[in-house]
Amino acid sequence: MQIVSREEMQAIDRYTIQTIGLGGELLMENAGRGVFHQLTSILRKQDRIGVIIGKGNNGGDGFVIARNLMSHHYSIDVWVVADAQSIIGDCAYHQEAFIHSGGIHHYLNEEGMDALLRAMKDWTFIIDALLGTGVKGEPRSPYREVIQAIN
Repeated sequence: MQIVSREEMQAIDRYTIQTIGLGGELLMENAGRGVFHQLTSILRKQDRIGVIIGKGNNGGDGFVIARNLMSHHYSIDVWVVADAQSIIGDCAYHQEAFIHSGGIHHYLNEEGMDALLRAMKDWTFIIDALLGTGVKGEPRSPYREVIQAIN
C-alpha cells in the first residue's frame, strides 16, 4: 500500500477524472466497496455498525459502504451530519442509491445530538465518513461535537 498526502490524493482524483475519464461516482463506488471488503475481515454479523456521514465526497463513500453492509445483512445505523439540501453531486447520487436499496438514515439536525449519543451506545464499530481531503481548518459545529463523541 502506498500512503499519499492530501494534495497527492487530490491530484490522483483529478487525474483519474479529467485524464482517464472515470467519473467521481465510480471512484466513490470503488472506494466504498474496497473499504467494505476490508471491513468484512473484522466484522461479525452480530455487530452493530454506526456509519456517520458528512456532506462531501467522503460522505458519498460512506453511503456506498453502508449500502454494501446492508446488502450483506449487517446491522447498520446511518447518521448524516448535514442538512438534506446540502448533500449534492456524487454524494447525493450515492445517497439516492442507498435509499433506493432500502436504506434508512437519520439527520442529526432533525433528531438531535442526544439521539445520536444514545444510538452510539449500541454500536460495536463506527465508520467515520465525515470529512475528507477537502476539509480546511478546524472542524466547525456540529462536526466538532460529533468527532468529540466518536473519540
